[in-house]
Amino acid sequence: KQWYQRRVAITAGPFLDVMVHADRTTTVYRKPTHTNIYLHYNSCAPDRTKDGVIRSLTRRAHRLCSAKYLETELQFLRNTFLQNGYPQQRISLVMEQTRLSLTKTKSLKPPSNAVASVTFPYHNTLAKPIKKVLTSHDVQTSFSCAPTLRNILTKTKSTPPTATTPMNSVYEIDCSDCDGGYDGQTYRPIIDRVTEHERAHRLDKSQDRFGNITSAPAAHSHDTGHSIDWNGTSILCTVKNRSQLDFAEHMAIVGRKPSMNRTLVGPKVNWIWDTLAPKICATFKKKSSDISKF
Repeated sequence: KQWYQRRVAITAGPFLDVMVHADRTTTVYRKPTHTNIYLHYNSCAPDRTKDGVIRSLTRRAHRLCSAKYLETELQFLRNTFLQNGYPQQRISLVMEQTRLSLTKTKSLKPPSNAVASVTFPYHNTLAKPIKKVLTSHDVQTSFSCAPTLRNILTKTKSTPPTATTPMNSVYEIDCSDCDGGYDGQTYRPIIDRVTEHERAHRLDKSQDRFGNITSAPAAHSHDTGHSIDWNGTSILCTVKNRSQLDFAEHMAIVGRKPSMNRTLVGPKVNWIWDTLAPKICATFKKKSSDISKF
């Protein structure tokens, strides 16, 4: 058999948003499907947001482009901003400010003298007058994006089952091979916290590098070889805010004494409340989290 060696000359190749050339110079890489459509200047958005479009793309050009490609990229950006309705004078001003900010040494900002801060949905005609009045009274003002028809009418993400989404809940995870159980708390959706426990079990990372337990159910499975009933996770109670969450978890641990828990008390709660634990635990209405359906 005869073997042939073929050399292929590669002039350039993309890596993330950088195009690396054969002479080790770089420029900005854009996918063939890129449309160059950005926030239009006539959009109902704060001027600071519009300037941020110019500033971020200009900063990227300076950081990624070699000297021989920089001016070509900047001219391309100028044409792109013009196509999106930005005034020529505004484009030149913000691009020059960005260039200067990259060359001068950053200094610490003086502490703010604002006595309060507020956030309003942006309004095209009212935003500037409101900000001017509040600033004169040392109130820091910022604006949020107003809802759009797209946000109102479209929905791109699926919603988890209702039972898996309550916040500020105390939950129970049981062992499939013994009577062991674990009572914990989370201020996030139940499914997010249970997924973290399951991942620690699957990757055998029930402890951090200092030896501290990060997942008691995963540690129980690692020590005993037992299986954990992740899909059978139950919700013991749901409270209104996070300040009540520590107390509810403490009552559950003291009153129910789950064997998987590594501590006999909850965090940040005085032992003087322990005598009430049995009565409070009796009010828990255990219900399924329906995680298996998601």
